[in-house]
Amino acid sequence: MATNIIADNDRIPIVLAANVNSGDLLIKGNIFGVALTSGSSGDTVVVAAGVRCTLPKANAVSTSMAVGDIAYFDNTGHQVTNSATSNTKIGVVTIAASNTDTTIQVVLNKAW
Repeated sequence: MATNIIADNDRIPIVLAANVNSGDLLIKGNIFGVALTSGSSGDTVVVAAGVRCTLPKANAVSTSMAVGDIAYFDNTGHQVTNSATSNTKIGVVTIAASNTDTTIQVVLNKAW
């Protein structure tokens, strides 16, 4: 068994730059994770990185996404989108979503 593994549960403590609610996607540099608890700016919360999760999705024309599509996060609208323009690549779609769906399942990359 490898002795150099620090943790295998993909839980990472992050110091918050802004308030966050439990279940929110938190992006810190190139780390993408779901906040396990709520916190205020300056607090440290633990995020689950590299997990499959349900996140809010843009509900508009041309926002359908297929399994395996790259998922991007719109930091302004706080939702997943299929548009790379001005958005952060966060992971891969695991269940297809139509234009009218308001949530989507994504597996978050631990880092790109």
